[in-house]
Amino acid sequence: VWGLIIFMDPRNLLLSRINIASGWAIHGLVLEFQDGHRSGVLLANNGHGLGLTDANIAARHGIWHEIEHGDSITTISGHGSGQYLCHSLHIEFASGFVIERVGEQPDWKGAPFEQSLTRTQLVTFVDPRVSVMTTVKTSLHLPMDDEPETLLPLLPLEYQTRYTSQRKFLLHHIG
Repeated sequence: VWGLIIFMDPRNLLLSRINIASGWAIHGLVLEFQDGHRSGVLLANNGHGLGLTDANIAARHGIWHEIEHGDSITTISGHGSGQYLCHSLHIEFASGFVIERVGEQPDWKGAPFEQSLTRTQLVTFVDPRVSVMTTVKTSLHLPMDDEPETLLPLLPLEYQTRYTSQRKFLLHHIG
């Protein structure tokens, strides 16, 4: 029997910092992960995409926000804006940390948008222009607690059943 085992490095999913570039509107949202890779959108004044390099981010007046190890986004909301990324951006984290930026041109404020995530979703890409947010379902960022059953839905049913029966046995015999 052949199979494939994939070992995922959690640093590929955990945020280290977020950059929001703005002026008259929000021009960029860049997610940088603990392994150093970046995803997101950075736009020139003409609306064309730019590479997510330090030089391009600096040219677009991007500001980096450090993210606490293991913290995760719970809500992204704001207002749209014609050709740019959006007019305003509000990002909330599980820790209560909030990042908020608003474009300087009030006439460009479009329709509101909001997307919330569950505890087991991590954001891997965001583009508010088209209401796209890519997430991955995982528990790698969650602390182990006294209620591991909250993590059981992430496991295949076979393992959920095996874990639950072993836990009941241990609790009954060990106490």
